[in-house]
Amino acid sequence: MMSLLADPDGPPTEQFQAWLAVISLLIGTMPFIVPSLGDQERTDDISLAVAKKLLG
Repeated sequence: MMSLLADPDGPPTEQFQAWLAVISLLIGTMPFIVPSLGDQERTDDISLAVAKKLLG
């Protein structure tokens, strides 16, 4: 999956951003980690927005 998000031979910064994007989505499935984000639907939207931003 990571090779779809970032070129394995690309800059390390892009690879790291791809990993952070995936982690953002995973954290979004666990709203208890950052309860101040609100309900599950809002948390999903926020985590997806962050992932998209990281991937450019």
